[in-house]
Amino acid sequence: MSNDLKVWIEPKRHSVEGHTAQCTLSFNGCIIWGPRHCHDNTIRLRDALAAADPRFQLTVVSKRKTIEGHTYAISVMAGDRLYLDRMSTHGHMLGLCNAINDCLAAERKRGPRGAPNPAPAPAPPPPSQAPRPSPLQHPPTPNQPEPPQSKAPTRPNSRQNFEIAIICALKVEHDAVEAFLDEEFETNDFSYGKAPGDHNAYTTGRIGQKPIVLAYMPNMGKVSSAMVATQLYMSFTQIKVVFLVGVCGAAPTDSRGRETFLGDIMISTAVIQVDFGRQYSDGFVRKDTLEDTFGRANPEIRSFLQKLEGKRTTKKLEDKTFDYVTELCERDVEYAYPADAGDDDNLYYADYRHKHQNSYSCSICAKCSSPNDPVCEVARESSCTDLGCSTTQLVQRKIREGTAARHPIFHFGRFASGDSVMKSGVHRDKIVVKEKVIAFEMEGAGSWDCIATVIVKGACDYADSHKNKAWQRYAAATAAAGMKAVMEEWRSCI
Repeated sequence: MSNDLKVWIEPKRHSVEGHTAQCTLSFNGCIIWGPRHCHDNTIRLRDALAAADPRFQLTVVSKRKTIEGHTYAISVMAGDRLYLDRMSTHGHMLGLCNAINDCLAAERKRGPRGAPNPAPAPAPPPPSQAPRPSPLQHPPTPNQPEPPQSKAPTRPNSRQNFEIAIICALKVEHDAVEAFLDEEFETNDFSYGKAPGDHNAYTTGRIGQKPIVLAYMPNMGKVSSAMVATQLYMSFTQIKVVFLVGVCGAAPTDSRGRETFLGDIMISTAVIQVDFGRQYSDGFVRKDTLEDTFGRANPEIRSFLQKLEGKRTTKKLEDKTFDYVTELCERDVEYAYPADAGDDDNLYYADYRHKHQNSYSCSICAKCSSPNDPVCEVARESSCTDLGCSTTQLVQRKIREGTAARHPIFHFGRFASGDSVMKSGVHRDKIVVKEKVIAFEMEGAGSWDCIATVIVKGACDYADSHKNKAWQRYAAATAAAGMKAVMEEWRSCI
């Protein structure tokens, strides 16, 4: 039997497939790979391998259906004949390719020792009797390139083989992250377990080529995020970076003076705990001495952020994020662009209150004329449309139109973090001016000092009284897509 079989995979555009089968690969009756879950089109790979080299037997059996991401295409060749041409498949098929190549390499090294001398090759048939090429047979070319060789993204052996973690506080946030999982590791009763005293809940899997562990926060806020980050490190001791992923309130402009729009990606370079200080009769004073503020990120994270902020890398991140979020929106309408449903990206002047604008509608709102006057509870829970908020109070901006409106932009800068939700345009602007922050959120202050953290959040509102949840799901999707793009720039040392 010839050892010239070649099986390889190559990247392709992401697609979502239903996996209804499980496959196992054997060589001369001995299992060398699997079992792994697969698409039912794997029978084509089984037949191609059997035709190209019968020593390899791929067994395919049915299983419960799961939804998986396909990011590769697999091919099979023997000699000059192509038996399978770029069939859509899952990334773990890299392991199958490596198993086949390892077997063939061992067979070549073993050589013909102990085997009978091969019979002389028969004379080639006359041209008139030459067999017709198969539909999948490519004509030989003298300079035909070798198929690409790739390293298989195999399932990590233990918890100590993970170095990337993701923490999310809200269901809408971790739903979006899970939508980008290409593979889930802990299936079919397999589990990595966790350390004694670790109360976190986890999902382990792969996004692209990167093994990740996703940790779920029981509540919002810095106390909860600090607890999750600390216990995460008890079980996964080799974690090098945590991506804190979700939604946030955005400042109208970033540290470079660029306008921010809903759905844009906000990346942390530093975190300021804005609710840590002293409350006096005439106002709140934040503690900002060296001992009372968070330290800088470690050198590895600072170098990583420097790379991300570069013009070329940022452009690449924005383009990838656009592709990823567009693909997600196409397969799940829950993440559709909100403006298409009439929820416009509106930024009101900071001192324009969210209240009943018709004075006859509410006696409480009718008396609201200064930033410190109360509004009624109904107004707090109502939409701008229901309250009659005037379009004449909208800030005039250079609105992105067409495709550009759906193309998230990356903003890098300081985050304001605290246990209070910011819903005041006046207070927002005071903090933005004083602290030079670009976003407001509630978890960064908890994890920043516990573990190396990069905050990746999508702008879902402008941290003012007009804040609502219409853009929350889309912003969670852009954050998860942005995290995937950012994560692809991280270089593993495991």
